[in-house]
Amino acid sequence: WMAETPPGSGVFDIAIPLHAAAMLAVVQCGKALGEREMLRETASWFAALEKAYPRNMWQMHTFHLNAVLWESFRLIARQVRGDSSFAKDVEAYAQDMESYLEAAFNGDPRLWSFSAAHAASLSWATAKKASRRKKLGSMIDEYWRRWVDIAPGFNITVAYTCGPLQGLAPLLAKPGADASTHVIHVLKLAEKDVDLFQVLGDAGGGDGIGS
Repeated sequence: WMAETPPGSGVFDIAIPLHAAAMLAVVQCGKALGEREMLRETASWFAALEKAYPRNMWQMHTFHLNAVLWESFRLIARQVRGDSSFAKDVEAYAQDMESYLEAAFNGDPRLWSFSAAHAASLSWATAKKASRRKKLGSMIDEYWRRWVDIAPGFNITVAYTCGPLQGLAPLLAKPGADASTHVIHVLKLAEKDVDLFQVLGDAGGGDGIGS
């Protein structure tokens, strides 16, 4: 999956986050359709990504764009056969990216990403070691705290919050003292998005948005 860099230059390079998201889409479609060849093709894409984007290059992308990889590979790991070499390779890469992003997250209180929040919740749900589960649980709590701090800057009462909701809703899987408050917050954001931004059908007068 290539992107022109810069636009109009005729020079193309691999778009790493797009590549990871495309891998996830192909894995999900391949599993739904029962097409094993699509899964095998994705394994070759992953090998290309490992060579094109080793750890010493991760600083080239932002926290959020790297989080897209973490999220994509966490979801891919849940879709492929667990005893396959592909699953093991994806899991190893995801864990390395998790450690890298955890250090960045802990080192900069300004960082937040809905993809990272989602990936953290996925990792927490599948963590087997108590120490890792506790560490990820603390990250989830911190994602909530930071969201509370940055939400006013998003003007969330009128802005479209589909992106943040992709990260906030999965965080609800972890119980806690503020769980009911968090659930109410997420539901209000979702209801507001539907009320303000849903595409209305044509009621018959020919003047509806859906027309």
